[in-house]
Amino acid sequence: MQVRHPPKSLCQRERRNFAAKLRLRQWEKEFERVGSHGFDANSVFLATPPGSVGSGGETEAAEPYLSGMPFATGGPAALSARIPHGRVVERDTVFQLRYGLFMPQAVAGPEIERLIQLLARMPGLGPRSARRAALQLIKKRETLLAPLADAMRVAAERIVVCRTCGNVDTSEPCTICRDESRDPSILVVVADVSDLWALERSGAVTARYHVLGGVLSALDGVRPEHLNLDSLVTRAGEPALREIILALNATVDGQTTAHYVTESLKAYGLKVTRLAHGVPVGGELDYLDEGTLTAAIRSRTPF
Repeated sequence: MQVRHPPKSLCQRERRNFAAKLRLRQWEKEFERVGSHGFDANSVFLATPPGSVGSGGETEAAEPYLSGMPFATGGPAALSARIPHGRVVERDTVFQLRYGLFMPQAVAGPEIERLIQLLARMPGLGPRSARRAALQLIKKRETLLAPLADAMRVAAERIVVCRTCGNVDTSEPCTICRDESRDPSILVVVADVSDLWALERSGAVTARYHVLGGVLSALDGVRPEHLNLDSLVTRAGEPALREIILALNATVDGQTTAHYVTESLKAYGLKVTRLAHGVPVGGELDYLDEGTLTAAIRSRTPF
């Protein structure tokens, strides 16, 4: 791997930090290219420079792949010596061994670090946000951390997926399916449970739901057999059902799924509708894209 030289206008310390960041960025790209295969004591990194891997995928080069770069901890030999034979270590561990002073040191015990790592996996939370959230939980152990841990334990034990509609609840069937006040003639089809919750918050419809568990996607390899479509076809044969509302996202995958569901239910003679597309409430025409304006014109209604 070749490293770009930092600008000469920087001072010596800034040049070192700049070069270290470039090496880390290039190392991350190389790691993503070859996959997270791990490291061992013989070759340090199971990947080798381009052109040195045989047709069978085995490593032919005996020289460690990391030997082309300076090590903050004494070179490749010191790195190999600090990795036990046969042990697979994580990428961050090798970063720490290799770049030493430039990598952040652990500031807490393994239990707290594990809490931070798990929080960082949540949507919308990065490493910094996860550390702040973990610190807030630790500060309020009695009023926040302990009740949250107990609630998560109970949820993990009791939450089930409804076999009728695909909703998540602590009972089978779920609360919505057991609600007799809902209109049995209307069935709202959604892609995910979050969409179901969004419609319930709006209070716009008091019907029954069916969660597909996703949308068709050729790019992601999601096919019809991966979705909750068989039970939807079964529910379409209920005598009281008159209309199916396709509350799917206005994306390519969402509309593809809507067309597939429509074709699958054509034999039942049901009324199949979809959510309106166009100008949102409170929206200004000048800020809308061409696709939204076109859909609004085509879906215009009498005033």
